[in-house]
Parts: sequence; C-alpha cells; structure tokens
Amino acid sequence: MVAFVVRRHIATRGFYSVRVKFIGRAVAGGLRVRVSRAPVERVRLRDRHGALAIRVWSHGYTLVLHIRGHLEARLRLQISARHLPDPDRSVKKHIATAGLYKVRVVVSTTSDIANHVKLKIGTTHYLVTARRNDPATVTAEMQLAASVLAVKASGSHTRPDMTVRLAKITAAAPAEGPWLPPRATRRGRRRRRPRLLRLVLLCRRGFRGRGI
Repeated sequence: MVAFVVRRHIATRGFYSVRVKFIGRAVAGGLRVRVSRAPVERVRLRDRHGALAIRVWSHGYTLVLHIRGHLEARLRLQISARHLPDPDRSVKKHIATAGLYKVRVVVSTTSDIANHVKLKIGTTHYLVTARRNDPATVTAEMQLAASVLAVKASGSHTRPDMTVRLAKITAAAPAEGPWLPPRATRRGRRRRRPRLLRLVLLCRRGFRGRGI
C-alpha cells in the first residue's frame, strides 16, 4: 500500500474544476483519491490510464491530492485546474415584525445536467435537484424574529438562481355564532316601604272604612 500527497499551487482561492490523469499500473482495487475537501473517489486504471474530474473548493491557494493504492510501477500525474464562479448564492430578507411566516423558495438553473443544490433557510437545511426549465420549490412555515432571514443555495455544477418570497400568516378571526334577538330585561322590583309607614297607612285605611 502506497500513500502520498500532491499539492498544486493556484493563483486565487475559490471553486475549481479539477481534472487528474493517472498513468501507471495498479493492482486490483484501483486507487483511492481525495481532492482537497471533496469525498474520496475510487479510480481504476485501464491500459495503464485513468482519469478523475471533480469540482471542489481549494485549500487556500493550494489544491491537495491524497492518493492511496497498491502500485506495480511508478505513477505519473497530469493535473489541470480551472477557476469557476462561486457556486453559492445568498439572499437576505428583512423581517419587519416577528411572527409566523410562510417561506417559499424557488431554485432554478441554466444547466441541462441535474444540479444538486444544498439549500439553507435560516438554520434549516434542504437538498433539492433543479434542471433547465424544471425548477425546484421549497415551502415551509417558520417562526421568525424581527431580524434578517438568510437563504443560501450551493449548486453541485453551476451557480443556481433563487427567488425568495415571504408571507406573514395571521391568526384567523373567531367564527361568529348565529344572530339572536336581544333578551328582554327584567323590571326592577318595587322598593318596599318601611314597616312603620305601612302600619300607619293600614290604620288610616281602617279608620276611613269605619267612617271615622
């Protein structure tokens, strides 16, 4: 088993299209190659030749190749790198008032090849696939504070286009019951006269009845 590292200096750091040609002879199993921050790829040599094409972020001003495998002869490498536009696109939306919002994000691309896009809305992550004339749409309801909502999309092949729309969700008004006529109010009770006054009135009535 042989393991070695190859470094390729680049003028500017960023996103690159890297193509590596391998010339040599390896036993069954091929080579395990990792270019900078990309996942490990397996490369098989046929007729002493093999190739790997990948798009990666650089390590600063260097592209780093980690190669492992069983070799029967010396391995030659031909490395070419082409700087690409930043595959990330960011959109920021200002939130005037806190509340529950409906967030709708439409991701589109100009590439005919399926563009796998890593989408981040606030702190939530999504993975969508977009093609030419076939955009991907993500809709979510989120509780947002009165701040800024950051939406970021990163494409696997090209820089995606993105449209972000927000709509605040307001609480539904309570349903009104059937109309009822106003209820008649009860008349207040008559105030009872004091007991002494009632006795005096009864006495007067009795005297009048007797003709006194």
